[in-house]
Amino acid sequence: MLVFDRPVAHVGNAFLDDADPHLAHLLPDRLSPIVTDGTPELSLVLHVNDDGEGGGVFQGRFAGSMLSFQAPDGMEWTRAAISGCNVRVTPRTQVPGAEELMTWRAAVTDGEGGVLIQLLLDARSALLMRRLALGDDRVLDLSFDLEIPGRAQGVPATAELPGVQLWDHLSAQLGAAPTRPVDIERAFLSLPKGLITFHAMGRASLPDTDRLLRETAARARALIFDPDPDGGHVLIERDRMSTLRVALDTPRTEVRTHRIDWSMGDFVAGLDDAGRSRHFPQIRTIEPFADVDIHVLNQIPLDSRHAMQAVVDLSFPGPGGTPENSTLRFRPDDPIDATQRTRYPAITQAFEVTSRVKLVLAPGPGGGFPRFWPPDPTFEPAANPFMIHVSPERLQVTLIHLVADDGIFDLCSAVRATFGHDGGETVAVLTPDAPEARVVLTGHRMGTVYALRIEALPPPSENDAADHVVRDGPETETTVLVARVDLMVRAPNRITCQIGDDAIRFAVLDVASPFSGYVTTRVLRPGQTTEIAVWRPSVFSTLAYDWRAAIVRENEDGQPRPMTQGNWARTSEKEIALI
Repeated sequence: MLVFDRPVAHVGNAFLDDADPHLAHLLPDRLSPIVTDGTPELSLVLHVNDDGEGGGVFQGRFAGSMLSFQAPDGMEWTRAAISGCNVRVTPRTQVPGAEELMTWRAAVTDGEGGVLIQLLLDARSALLMRRLALGDDRVLDLSFDLEIPGRAQGVPATAELPGVQLWDHLSAQLGAAPTRPVDIERAFLSLPKGLITFHAMGRASLPDTDRLLRETAARARALIFDPDPDGGHVLIERDRMSTLRVALDTPRTEVRTHRIDWSMGDFVAGLDDAGRSRHFPQIRTIEPFADVDIHVLNQIPLDSRHAMQAVVDLSFPGPGGTPENSTLRFRPDDPIDATQRTRYPAITQAFEVTSRVKLVLAPGPGGGFPRFWPPDPTFEPAANPFMIHVSPERLQVTLIHLVADDGIFDLCSAVRATFGHDGGETVAVLTPDAPEARVVLTGHRMGTVYALRIEALPPPSENDAADHVVRDGPETETTVLVARVDLMVRAPNRITCQIGDDAIRFAVLDVASPFSGYVTTRVLRPGQTTEIAVWRPSVFSTLAYDWRAAIVRENEDGQPRPMTQGNWARTSEKEIALI
C-alpha cells in the first residue's frame, strides 16, 4: 500500500510502498480516451423524436497514464490502486441552465486504472452538452475525482484541544447538519492560532502547523463526530467541557481524492468533419423501423463470493408493435456494458421499454443455495428507453470494497468482516488467495450508517491465540482497508532487569529480539533496576526474547573475580534477576 507522506523525491504523484522501500506507486497525471482500431472510445449520441422526447447518452472509456516517469536505479514501480471515481461535465465559463449537466456522477473503474463513463442525459442536457462541445469556444472539460486508498504515517506528536473553544468554533463553522470529512478538515485549518497545543514526542521536531492540523482533524473525527444515518458526520454535543488529547503518531489508512481534468475542447479540435460526425452524430429524429440500441450499464461490481450475476430482463415493442423480451446477464469477467438492438416500431406505436433487474447472490458462509435480490423484482418503465442502469439506488444496496493490505497475511491467516445493516447481516472473508472482496449489503441505502466488525484470525503458528478485533463500530465508508499496521503492536513489552545476588559487583546484560535480531545492552549494578523494551512483531505473537549475561563476582575478600560469560537463552519472562 502506498504511503501518502512518503513521496518519491523529485517525482510528482509517486509514493513509496509501506513495506517495500524499493517500490513506488504512481498516480496518473492524465486521462485520455482508449483507442480501439484507431478510433477513440468516446461519443455523444442523441435519441430525440419530433416531439422533443428522448434523451442522450454520453459514453467514453478512459485510461490513465504517466507523462514521463523514469524509475530511479534500484526501484520498481506500479500503478496506484483506484477504488472509485466520480465524474462531471465542467464548462469553463458560466452557462445558464447547466446545473443538471454539471452534477457529479459515479463512473465505473475496471480494476486496471481505467474508467468507464456512461451518462444518461435528458434531451435538454444532451443538446446543451453537444452545443458546448462543438461550439467555436470549445469551453467544455471533464473533471475526474479518482479515489486512491493509502496510508498516512502520522507524526510523533500529541494534540491538546480545549473543549469549549473547540466546540464553539466547530459549531459556528459546520452548523448542525451532517458534514463531509473535507469540510471538517477545513474547519480545523481555520482554528485560531494557538487554540490547539502540540507536544513533540521525545526529541522529535514538529512539522508545519497545517500538517499537524490535518492529522488532528483526521483522528478527532472519530472522537467528536458521530456518523449520520443519512451520510456525513455530526458534531457530538456531549463532553464539550473536557479537554481532548489526541495522539498523532499512529499510522492510519485513508482514501484521498486525486483530481484530473480532461479537455473535450482539445479533443474536438483534433477531429475532422468525419470524426465529428462519428463521435458527435447530428441530432436526428428516430424514424419508424430504424435500428436503435438499448444500452445497459452494470454499476454493481460482481464477485463470485457475493453478487455473482446481474440479470436484466427487457420488454420492448418489436417492429410490428408486438412485445418482445430479452435477457442480458453480467458475470464477474464480463464487460460492464451491453447492448440490445431492435427496430423502432410503427409510427403509431410509442417506443416504451420496461426492465426488471435482479442480482444472483452467493450462498452465505454456512452454505445453501444462491438467492435473488430483490426477492420479488418487478418490471419498471424506463425514463430513457435507450439507457438502463443497473445501479445501487435501483437495487437498494450498498456497495463495499473490502481490501486487505499487502503483507497483512504475513501476520494473520484470514480477515473476517461482519456487516450489520438494514437488510440483515453480511459476512466477508479475505484470505491470501482472495485479498479483496466486493461486498453487497442488500436492503441498505448507499451513504447511510452500517455496523462493521473486523476480526483478524491468528496464523497457524499461533493457533491457540484468540481472534483479534481490528475494528468494531458504526461506519459509512464504501472502501474499507484492513492494513498490516492494524495488527502491529502499538507499545513494547518492558522487561525489568536487576541483580539479585550481593556477590555480583556488576553485569553486562544482552537482550536480543528473535524476530529482528536487534540487541540491547545494559550494564547492571547492585540496587539498580533497568527496563528494556522488547517488541513483538504482531498482536498474535507471544513475548519471546534471547538473553545472556557477562557477570563479575566478588571473592571472599571482596575482590573482583574474572568475568564469566553465560550462554544465550530464550525466555518469555517479564523479569530477569541475576543470581
